[in-house]
Amino acid sequence: MVATAEAFGRPLRLRAQRSVGADERIRLAIHEHGDIVAALQARDGERAEQLVREHANWVNEQYLKFAEEQGIVLGE
Repeated sequence: MVATAEAFGRPLRLRAQRSVGADERIRLAIHEHGDIVAALQARDGERAEQLVREHANWVNEQYLKFAEEQGIVLGE
């Protein structure tokens, strides 16, 4: 998750979070966070790890999609 934050930078993440349609994505992310917490509370480390990986991949895909739609070139 730290790598995601560093890879996309705070300005891009904030723009994405304020974009049209972001409310639904944010609701989904909150739900995913709840699932991760539930797995941790159940002491199911394997499930928690799986959920964190899936969530991080999903978030990365969302930021990449947003950057592409906005014509933002990453990594230069």
